[in-house]
Amino acid sequence: MDTNDNKSVLKDKLDIVLSSGLIEKVKNKSIKEKRSISEIIEEALKRYVDDSNDDSRIRLEAFKRFTSSKKTLSREEIDELLNKDYYDQ
Repeated sequence: MDTNDNKSVLKDKLDIVLSSGLIEKVKNKSIKEKRSISEIIEEALKRYVDDSNDDSRIRLEAFKRFTSSKKTLSREEIDELLNKDYYDQ
């Protein structure tokens, strides 16, 4: 069995300038998640430039709004949240 069967991804090195505060946040996330800084930045950029990710952001915002309430929601409130057109905002 050939050990080079893994798909390799061609990658380029990029020099970028980021604020020290942002770099510190990325380093901390890297340590916490046991991932490389490069992985975290690449994932963030993919999410940012991927147009199909707009639906994910809308769903995430709806989820945050839905779960932010400390009270029990009525059936009508749930239906209103689920049927709200977030593109009109």
